[in-house]
Amino acid sequence: MTLASFYRHVSITNDEVTAMLGGVKLQMVRGDIIQESTDFCNNFTMPTSCKQIQHNVFVVLFAFMVLAVGVPADFMCTTGPGLLGCREIIHASFKCDPQMIRKKCKKILKQCESKGFRSAAFPAINTGLYCLPTQWEPMNREVFKKVELHPNSPEYQVVATGFHKTARYNILKIERVQNLYLWHAYSVCRQRIFAKNGPADLGEMSLYHGTSAESCSCIERDRFDRSYAGAHATAYGKGVYFAVNAGYSASNFSPADTSGLKRLYVARVLTGRYTVGNSSMKATPPRGSDPTDCFDSLVNNQQQPTMFVIFHDDQAYPEYLITFS
Repeated sequence: MTLASFYRHVSITNDEVTAMLGGVKLQMVRGDIIQESTDFCNNFTMPTSCKQIQHNVFVVLFAFMVLAVGVPADFMCTTGPGLLGCREIIHASFKCDPQMIRKKCKKILKQCESKGFRSAAFPAINTGLYCLPTQWEPMNREVFKKVELHPNSPEYQVVATGFHKTARYNILKIERVQNLYLWHAYSVCRQRIFAKNGPADLGEMSLYHGTSAESCSCIERDRFDRSYAGAHATAYGKGVYFAVNAGYSASNFSPADTSGLKRLYVARVLTGRYTVGNSSMKATPPRGSDPTDCFDSLVNNQQQPTMFVIFHDDQAYPEYLITFS
């Protein structure tokens, strides 16, 4: 049975499939949940033991980490829309059972009808997050990979040019860091800051972080570790420091190994909204009277910052490692 034979009318474009089932209009749309303007939006949570989504454990992150405390199979609650454009959000837990999904969706739609809602969205949460960077090589079921860039490649030239604007060193090699889990965690953090601040104050930048050879494995496979805060500098807060200029990190915070080689990361950092920090700060302060609405990073200068300090591990991704002398 074809799609067109079941529905009265079907329209297909690159980003949308529209079908009519009686007087009900069904749409499958590729887009951003933040831009959704239906009356109601549903937030799914599923157990990660479900075989269909074992490769996609981050599906629960947007759903306030309910698995940490356990959720009944019939769990369902309603909250306000927050920053979304809908009128209401229903949070529902589903087993990996088509019958249970069908039953729960029917219950949700009946609830929408009783409240007079005329439209509802059932987003496929996090399907947009598995969009990996286009320059990455295929992971082939791997979760971590380092790829040395060819010196003649455009990608190498862009990274090297940015480095040499302020750093007068000889580059030995540039490696791209491909860590699946770190990238997904960074993507979730990016969505959170985007939803909170909007596109104008996302503040996604390429910044520099000097480090020792011994710290590289931890950074690439785990995160930029805030536990090392204070080992080198805490003038603007006890967090992880990133410099606008490669030369500053290369000269001051990239110790040479026994063979004389130094290392520095080009990191993708979400600076968001920032304020000037000081040495006593262990976190970013509130922006106003609301204690939950905090700045996203600290800086050394409000007008022309050359240093950023972050306090969330997922707020930075170690995109490239430059080895130089």
